[in-house]
Order: sequence, then structure tokens, then C-alpha cells
Amino acid sequence: MLITGGASGLGSATVVMLLQKGASVTVADLQEDKLADLEKKHGASGRLLCVPCDVTQEEQVKNTVTRCIERFGRIDVAIASAGIAIPKPLLYKNKPMNLNIFKKTLQVNLYGTVNMAKHAAVAMSKQTAKDSGERGVIIFTSSIQASEAPAGGVSYGASKGAINGLTLPMARDLGRYGIRVTTIAPGPFLTPMTKPLGEAGVKAGEMATPLGRLGQADEYAHLACTVIENGYLNGVILKLDGGAKVGSM
Repeated sequence: MLITGGASGLGSATVVMLLQKGASVTVADLQEDKLADLEKKHGASGRLLCVPCDVTQEEQVKNTVTRCIERFGRIDVAIASAGIAIPKPLLYKNKPMNLNIFKKTLQVNLYGTVNMAKHAAVAMSKQTAKDSGERGVIIFTSSIQASEAPAGGVSYGASKGAINGLTLPMARDLGRYGIRVTTIAPGPFLTPMTKPLGEAGVKAGEMATPLGRLGQADEYAHLACTVIENGYLNGVILKLDGGAKVGSM
């Protein structure tokens, strides 16, 4: 299994849960200190491979896929959870947003996702299929902000909306190879990405859901495992937001 952005947040929780289930996992992430922490905590099993990787650099992603196959023999699951969020309005005090912010967000969130999916799909298509005909599962990470982004969410909302738009056509493209594609769209979750929002931001997220709390990373991991285990989930976007209100993080 391959997880981009797997050194922290939702990705890290998924890595830990998959290891607990006995899976072999390759983690690709830019945060080498956090990769080292994962290796220290879970490397003794021999089922964890940590690879420094910038998902915006296609050759690095391709190399990570190659290393995963060399180490574990195949890739049954690829999960794209690498992402950034830079809140910035299109216009602030009559000054337009720097387009580099928009480009950077799409490079990481969208192009990084496609880079992973493309090279994972190539590897999966060459693998021996299971009895069901399945050769692999690709899971994208979107957000409820794909359709309900608040003010300042132009870049992030656009990047996640594009991921939603990829889901069904990519599932239809890859189904002939026995590869499923599904997207999880989280709502307000307690992750390192929410820390810059501060206490007020976390409180707002809690108030935005009928459950009165933010989601926990292992709840995302549970849903990822369900997608992996249910061989007929394909081409869908699964909201995991606790019933959050429009515009919440």
C-alpha cells in the first residue's frame, strides 16, 4: 500500500491502522522528521517503508512507486492525502490574491494527486488480479469545501472541487483494468492543518457540526479501510463531515 502525505494528520492515522491490520505500507511525505518518527515507532515490523517525496515532482512519485514494488512486490491500495491549505481571499483591501498561492495549492492538492494516481495505476494494471478481478484501489482525499468553501477558500476549494471531478471519470477509465477509484471528502477534522486556525477556529468547527466536535483522524482511517474492503465502492465521493453546516472547515 502507498500513502502520500502519510507522515501526519489523516494520512498518518491511516498508516497506523493499516499496519495494525497487518498491511505493508509505503509512506511518501516531504516531512522527513515525521517520517523518521513513524519509522522509529512502527519500523520494527518490517512492513513500513518511508520515502521522502514531493508529490508535485512526477519523477519523485514514480520513484516512490518503484521503491514500493521493489520492497513489497505490489501496490494494492494507493491513498492520496498530501495537501495544503492557504486561506486567502481573491481580493483584500482592493489588492488581488497572488496567483502563486493558487498555483501552489493546485500543484500539491490536484497535480500531486494525479501524479500518484497515474503511476500507481500503471503498476496496478500489471498486477495479478484477485478472484474478484480487482487489481487495486485508489483513494483520493477531497473536502466538503469542494462545494462549500468559506470566504478565503478560493484556492483550496478549487483544488478539492477538481479532485471530486476526477473521481467518476477516472473510475470509468480504470475499471477495465480492475482498478477502483473513490474519494473521501472530510469536513471539520482535528489535524495539523487546523492548528493555524487557533482556538477560535477549532471552536467554530465544533459549532458547525450537530455532533459538537471535530472529526478524529482515525475516523477517516476507518472509512479508508471500509473503501478498501468493500469491492463494489467505486466512482463515488463519500462525505465524512458529521453533518457539518455549509462553509465550515
